[in-house]
Amino acid sequence: MHILTFTTLAEFPARLNAHLRALPLQDPAGAEPAQSERDAVSTLLDSVLSFETLFHTRLNLMLEKDRSVLDLDAAHESQGSTSLDPFDRIATAFEAARKRTLSILGDLTEAQWARQGTLDGVDVTVIGLVHLLTAHDLEQLADLQRQLAARNAL
Repeated sequence: MHILTFTTLAEFPARLNAHLRALPLQDPAGAEPAQSERDAVSTLLDSVLSFETLFHTRLNLMLEKDRSVLDLDAAHESQGSTSLDPFDRIATAFEAARKRTLSILGDLTEAQWARQGTLDGVDVTVIGLVHLLTAHDLEQLADLQRQLAARNAL
């Protein structure tokens, strides 16, 4: 796997945490953020954690079964929605899940990296699945940057 991809995955929890903590705790008028804003942050963290868990499921399927079929929508829907936990609890759970991801990836053989499956009708290798996880991480950071820009426009 490319060292840049592995590094990006490894650095994401800290970057996500920094971005989330950069969101102002109060709006410029001094008002506390609305409950909906707090819920939005918890929902984002919950989503990132759920996506990481889903990644583990997909990766295990690809490693255990030749040409496995990974249905994105069905797998995500089957996970359901988890209750919203406080920021630190979800962030800690995500960091632990990401460490597990990095540990699994660090132990893969060349043959395992080349294993193939089908994700939403498209052929993908394990390395391709990892690139999709990395892209998801970067999309989350981009969304947080847009939120910061919107808040600074107030």
